Parts: sequence; structure tokens; C-alpha cells
Amino acid sequence: MQIRLTSAMDTLAERVKAARKHRGMTQAALAKAAGANQSDISKIERGEIERTTHLIGLATALECDPRWLDTGDSNPPWEKPAGGYDSGTKEVAYGNSNAKPSIIEYKERRYPLLSSVQAGSWGVVDIAPSEIDDYVVCPVELGDEGFCLQVDGDSMTNPDGPYSFPNGMNVCFKAGAEINHKDFVCIVREGEANAIFKQILLIDGTWFLHSLNPHWPTKYMELRQGDRITGRLKYAGWQF
Repeated sequence: MQIRLTSAMDTLAERVKAARKHRGMTQAALAKAAGANQSDISKIERGEIERTTHLIGLATALECDPRWLDTGDSNPPWEKPAGGYDSGTKEVAYGNSNAKPSIIEYKERRYPLLSSVQAGSWGVVDIAPSEIDDYVVCPVELGDEGFCLQVDGDSMTNPDGPYSFPNGMNVCFKAGAEINHKDFVCIVREGEANAIFKQILLIDGTWFLHSLNPHWPTKYMELRQGDRITGRLKYAGWQF
């Protein structure tokens, strides 16, 4: 079973709250600027939402790098370059000037849109470019081995919960990333060829795969020794 764990010191809740206060914004103002509900911002800052599809909207509203907001990588908004051009975000840094850029443009990257079988062998079997039917543009850095899938079925749909990934939604993964309790992962089960998309939970010392749909017949499946995680979810959305 290939799984690496880490206890990250910083959280999305801490980063959003710190960046919001740095910009002098209320939760209501941030929600309006990011295209979210104020209740979503409140839940994020309380730590009730650890992954959000509003990541790019929040990063734009807070004028910060979405990589930092999502994972803590890159520079926080109060550590911008003194001046010049930031190649990571494609943003012009204005130094000590009072002028601010009206639009922050983030670097777009194209990643392969894989079938469930291709995702199951990702990182084990080389896949030729000719075997990949389509690519999608993802605003979040996924690394050299990043890939995307489309959600298949309703097992991860939960309209009343903090997370919901309906059938057909694009989900993007970083391969080889460290895995934590409550992360969403692409995983291929021992003896199977097709990869599946689930949340991973640590319950009383045992790892489980969790389906978000409250009516799904197998909401929890215990992780097996031969199961192999091929990527950790970094971004989800309908259009990139």
C-alpha cells in the first residue's frame, strides 16, 4: 500500500483568514469578490472546509498565488517581490507604489485527461501521447506527472455536504503527493485495473475509502495492502 502521511502545520483556514485580514476585507466582502457565499468563507475559516472549488476566485480576490492558498507553497501575499515580473503568477509586482494590478492572470497548464484504466496505470506504465485523447487546462500546478479525470457516477455527489463532485466533473490530481486524513485521491484497488475517486479517512487507526453520497451502498471500504494511490486532488471544476 503506497501512502505517505504528513502533519501540515498550516491550513487553508489559516491562510484564507490571514490573507483576508492582510487585505483589510470582511468575510462578506471576500465572498462577494470571490463569487462565493459568506457561509462558505465562514466555514473555510473555521476549518470545516479543507478543499474548495472557489480556490481561484479566492486567490484573485485576495491577490495571492493560488498555490500558496491551496498548499502553502510559494509566497504569501505579504511577501511579494519588490518589483518586476513574477513568472509564477504572471503578475506585475509594483514595489512600493500604491498602484495595484486590477487583474491577476495565473499561468495556465495543460494536463492529460485520462480514462479510468489509464489513471490506474499512471506512474507504472508509460502512456504514449498518441494514447491520450484530450487535455484540459488547470489553473493549479500539478507537477510534471499531473493528470485529470472526469467523475464517473454519483458516488461522490452530496449536494447537502461541504463537498460534492457530480458525474462528469473534471478532477485534477498531483501524482506522488503526500496524503493526509480527509484528502481526496485517485486510487486503483488491488487486483483491479480501473482507478476510482474517493476520500481517504483515518478512523480508529484504520484507513478507509469514503464515498460522499449518503445513499451509496458502500460508503466505506477499508484500504487494502495492495491498493495504490496514483494522485491527490488539487482542483475540481466544470471548466478550466
